[in-house]
Amino acid sequence: MIPDPLHPAVVHFPIVLAILAPLFAVGALWMIRRGARPTRAWGLTTAVLAALVASAWVATETGEQQEDRVERVVGERPIHTHEEAAELFLYTAAGVLVIAGAGLLRGRAGRVARVAGTIGTIALVGVGWNVGHTGGALVYRYGAASAYTGAPGGAPGREHDEANAAPRRSETAALGATSTAPAPVARLVLARRSSHLEAPMPTTQIEIPESMRAEHEKIHAELVRATKMTGRVGEAARELATLLHPHFVREEQIALPPLGLLAPLSRGEIEPEMREVLPMTDALRAELPRMLREHEAIRAATLRLGEVARAEGDARVARLAEELALHARSEEELFYPAAILVGDVVRARTDSTGTP
Repeated sequence: MIPDPLHPAVVHFPIVLAILAPLFAVGALWMIRRGARPTRAWGLTTAVLAALVASAWVATETGEQQEDRVERVVGERPIHTHEEAAELFLYTAAGVLVIAGAGLLRGRAGRVARVAGTIGTIALVGVGWNVGHTGGALVYRYGAASAYTGAPGGAPGREHDEANAAPRRSETAALGATSTAPAPVARLVLARRSSHLEAPMPTTQIEIPESMRAEHEKIHAELVRATKMTGRVGEAARELATLLHPHFVREEQIALPPLGLLAPLSRGEIEPEMREVLPMTDALRAELPRMLREHEAIRAATLRLGEVARAEGDARVARLAEELALHARSEEELFYPAAILVGDVVRARTDSTGTP
């Protein structure tokens, strides 16, 4: 059965062969110096290089076939950087193969070609490393795998039990009956109306700080506006909205409400009801790695939205992309750590005072 996608399954072959080629070339030179026939000793090196070129061509072709799908997730620039590195690797490998083929000739021409071919195989390792580096960045930095996993940043999707699924379906149906907005827009609106249905948390009096709620509302409104646009800007905005939907929902359940206790805790206040924050902060601590992986995919989609908006001359959407990128950094550097610390402080202070 042929793997789907095929590119990740074949891309390692040329890299491995690029590492082996210098070893075969140096070994062949050593054997020839000890009296082996050049055609026999060097022929194996030439065969390895031929297999390298063939596998590099297959990897390049399969990558181009899947380019559009992955580009929707990671953006144009990282894809093109990797594509250029792969093409340089293919062309360099083909050139080294031609030189190595001349090494099968007799006499001085063959000797010179074999030495040059050996040097070329060493250079191929460096070019191949760059291909591997840019490809790894696509997967681990920009979340390219999420183009096939269906979950942001390659993270596993959240599981929802059937008890929560029915109310969500009914509300989605009601929304669909009253709205002609694209699907991502509907999901964003639904996130605001029914965040409690995603993964229920105990009802508490702890509220998201008003300044943060206002910032989320502003981002939400601007993104919904962008998703209703036509053309490349609207398409990029809808892709971003699809990634943001589950992330926004979960943030407003477990990451943002604990920040509402920062002010009273800083004044030394402690109340038994504050322990209601602990299920939130414990969940945030457990889910933080996944939420940060989601940020990688969101960051890539935001980058693409900004690039498309600037190319189309839409300053408002470009500014939205910049604000989203800054918002994500603020969450990673400030909001998430602060929310977890709130839980630690509440637990420590209530335990020390014997508060149940």
